[in-house]
Amino acid sequence: MTMSPTRQAFSHVVAFEVSKDMLVVHALPVDEQCTIPNKPQAVRRLLKAEAKRNRRERLGQMLVVCEATGGYERGAVESLRENGFDDVHPAAANVFTFVPPEGITVSELAHLARVRKQTMAQAVDQLERTGYVERRPNPRDRRSRLVFLTERGASVTPVTHAAAARVEERWAKLTSPQELEALRASLLGLVTKLREG
Repeated sequence: MTMSPTRQAFSHVVAFEVSKDMLVVHALPVDEQCTIPNKPQAVRRLLKAEAKRNRRERLGQMLVVCEATGGYERGAVESLRENGFDDVHPAAANVFTFVPPEGITVSELAHLARVRKQTMAQAVDQLERTGYVERRPNPRDRRSRLVFLTERGASVTPVTHAAAARVEERWAKLTSPQELEALRASLLGLVTKLREG
């Protein structure tokens, strides 16, 4: 039995265990296995499917790379530090985006930020201790409280918005304004469909 690896551009290796009539295929690193006939057409079909799978997965990897090499979160955190808000923990920085003037519950914040309620409660606790948010009774539900930005908290939003605008300006220079707008439209369409269904 021999092993013959084939490597695609990003993350998967397809390895074949060869016998006379059959191939056992390993898709690494997770070692998903399947068996196919030992025929050139079957191998070509499998490699084509694997290449397609790699193209799909690369989008997520590219978004991670964009964020890690100067994306929104990194830009916002750096800008907050430069403007004297160095007590805002990175995990709590996205809270400011979602707090409307009329207040919001921790549960609603967690839903909007796509994090667990416990994670959001911890972020709100930290921001309340440092004077960025306050909790007040919910007039619509005595069992819950609403989160509001304090004056100090409201002064964070322009800083993070300016940082986001700088990130987008940089991306537009690296590509083009048209390409960036096309990306925004595509991602907005995807996010809308994901939220709907």
